[in-house]
Amino acid sequence: MNSKTLQEQRAKAMQQRKKQKEKMNAQFMDQIKDTPTKQPAPSSNITIEQLEKEKKLRKKQKKEVQSAQRKLMQEKQAVKELQQKIRRSDETIRQLKYENWRITEQVSEIEHLKEKIKQLEGLVTEEREKTAKLAHSLTQMEAEKERGQRAGRKMLELSNQVKQLKESNTSLRQKLKNYDLLSHEEYGHLKKEVTDLQAELQVYRNMEEKTVKNPMFLMKYMKQHLTNEDLPDLFRLLENFISTDNLQHFYRGRHNIFYLYMRRVNLLNHHVKRRQYLYKIKNRHNRHAHERLGYVTQTHDDWVFVDITENDSVQTYPVKENSSKQPLETDAPVKARIQNEKATITECYPVRVAEPIHKAETQEVKTKSPKKYAYFGQFKILIIGSRFLSEYKTRLEQHGCLVELHNPYEESYEVLKGKMSRSEITLVCERHVPHGIWDHVEKKQPYVTVLKKDSKDLISTNAYLTLQRCELV
Repeated sequence: MNSKTLQEQRAKAMQQRKKQKEKMNAQFMDQIKDTPTKQPAPSSNITIEQLEKEKKLRKKQKKEVQSAQRKLMQEKQAVKELQQKIRRSDETIRQLKYENWRITEQVSEIEHLKEKIKQLEGLVTEEREKTAKLAHSLTQMEAEKERGQRAGRKMLELSNQVKQLKESNTSLRQKLKNYDLLSHEEYGHLKKEVTDLQAELQVYRNMEEKTVKNPMFLMKYMKQHLTNEDLPDLFRLLENFISTDNLQHFYRGRHNIFYLYMRRVNLLNHHVKRRQYLYKIKNRHNRHAHERLGYVTQTHDDWVFVDITENDSVQTYPVKENSSKQPLETDAPVKARIQNEKATITECYPVRVAEPIHKAETQEVKTKSPKKYAYFGQFKILIIGSRFLSEYKTRLEQHGCLVELHNPYEESYEVLKGKMSRSEITLVCERHVPHGIWDHVEKKQPYVTVLKKDSKDLISTNAYLTLQRCELV
């Protein structure tokens, strides 16, 4: 409420009070006029009834006067209350004016503080720019210091090289003084050897001409005259012969073929020997305890990883994530990382491909089935079981493997021993073999895999994972 509104209310109250007073005075004067003038009548004419009427009239006028006085007192009381309200309103107006003044002062202080804050922000921005320039200058100085240090080290190395060259030059100058004597002592007796070497060189030139005309001449010569002592030179020759054009002939997958041959020879040598220890694989790629080999399968629309890294303890883990960027296939070989009892697929190994990677050199494989299988290599694989052996053999042969079968219910264990010595890996179908087979097969060996369940896909998968475990693929 502002002061103008209070003044208007106050003026209205004064006017109403003035009108009420004028109205009351007018009513009082009307009553006096209406009252008949009291004149003493002759005593003889006054009666008792007239006296009673006059008495009642006086009482009535007295009551009206008292009522008017009471109204006047009420009006006075109302005027006092209005005056009190006006005084309180004046006090409220003074307080509001004071509050308005104080708020105005605070607003001016806030505006002043805002100006100071803007000035301080400008100063902070300038300081930040100066700090950034100093940091940039410091970085440049450190880079120049590093370049100076490298230049100093390089100068020191060059000075050492100059020193060594000076020493070598001095030594060579000393040898040069005695060159004639040294040449006579060292090379005087070599004239005859030079003549002999020229004759031998002519022989090799003739062989070279024959080799150029017919390269197979060199292969025949090597087969006839190559010995174990010549193998290091042959290997060095092969190393120098490797180029980008023929590099694929020296590798199978990610391994060098000579390394794979060495592993296969060691593995077969371990089979034929009488041993009391497990075969140990050196330089294994799968050293991390959480990296496991196995295959995936589906249960209730969820993928499950079956860990067959260890033959004697097959475990399953729910698949948490597939980070291999390849789609999962039922019973397909994979590599997984185990964390918190859950498997993350890190790599999927192809078993089926659009076209075979390799074909046999002697004949082409022609099948009516539209499925094409990945080439594993000409590995010797032994399958032990009593059911579906021919189907399993056909599947692994489609992968390029050399398969041998053994039915323990029809063949003796002595025959099994000879087959195991010839094979590189062994697959045992546990559901259809007698329990006594484990007296002759060491299931803890890395080249032996025990299939809790078997099918054509699982035979293919377990064969690949066993070769992977033995680092043969």
